[in-house]
Order: sequence, then structure tokens, then C-alpha cells
Amino acid sequence: MGADESARIDDKTIAAMQACIDHARALLESARAVQAAKHPDIAYHLATLALEEIGRRELIGDEQEKHPAYGYYIGGLTFLSLNDIHWQCESTVFGNFFECLKGMMKDAGDWKPDDPVQQPFLRFLDDMFPDMDERANFADLCQRFEAKNIEGAVVTLKKATFMKLFCDAYFLRNAKRKRASGMNTVLEDKSDEGQA
Repeated sequence: MGADESARIDDKTIAAMQACIDHARALLESARAVQAAKHPDIAYHLATLALEEIGRRELIGDEQEKHPAYGYYIGGLTFLSLNDIHWQCESTVFGNFFECLKGMMKDAGDWKPDDPVQQPFLRFLDDMFPDMDERANFADLCQRFEAKNIEGAVVTLKKATFMKLFCDAYFLRNAKRKRASGMNTVLEDKSDEGQA
């Protein structure tokens, strides 16, 4: 690959990233206009699509292949924004957030793809939500989705949005851990400097 071809790829990537920002702005402007016209339900969907565009921008290029969990997260948001009385897609929302959580657990080293995901998932639930009444129900759904055996599974909007909450909580917990370990490294480096 020559320098000119590499520069073209970079220019294409930059253009694609800018297109996502432009789309997000247009969606947000549309959401504001629809909100002003007293249609908050439609405004919500447009605003969610704007967030999806911003997330898509972050995944352009190699990043989407390196971190597929976030593509599933965006998919979950998309289907959550489209879910309504006419098109109920709670199972699709749940499935996308379930795959997102699996991907984040894999990236963090909390789960290995050759092992069942149910035990690490339940450890996470017990750690973050120790008094959860529906633990057994989520364990069953987790097992069914992992086995791709969802026929007859009852996935409500509440369960689908809880799976999003689990993704958010897992992400934040890991971000705090990374930040804390980074702070410890900085503190250790500064104490080493003081001893020198």
C-alpha cells in the first residue's frame, strides 16, 4: 500500500466520521423541531438515533472489529428506540445488549468464549445487584440466549432495558477499575521518583 493510498483511506475515514457527526446534528435538529410540535415520543426516537450516530463515529475503521461489543450496544439502542406498540422487538433489544455484555466481559477477561457465560454473568449480578428479585429469571434468559434457544422466551421491555442497565453498570464498573489502577500506577511512579 503506497502513501497515496494510505492517505486516501485516512481521508475516507475522516469523511465517514464527519458524516456521522452531520447526521447526528440533523437528527438532533429534527428531534427539537418534533418536540416543539408536541410529539415527544417521536423526538425521543430521533434523539436516540442521533446518539447512535455518535457511537457509530467511534467505531469507524478498525475500532469496530476490535470492540464488537459496542456495535451490539448501538444495535440495542437502535431497536430500543424503534420499539413501540406496532413493532415490539424486546427480544432483539435484549439479545443485542446480551451480546454487548458478553463482549465487554470477554474484553475485560471476565469470560472466555469457550466457557458458558452464565456463571460470570451471575457473579456480576450478585456483585452489582445483590438483592435482585429476578436473578433466576435473568439466569434462565441468559442461558436461553446463549444457546440461541429463545423460542417461547418471554422478554418484556422491562427485561430488555434491565439488560441495557447491566451493560451500563458493567462498563462503568470497569472504567472505575481502570481509572483506579491507572491512579495507582501514577502514584507508584511518583513514589519511585521521590526515592531516586
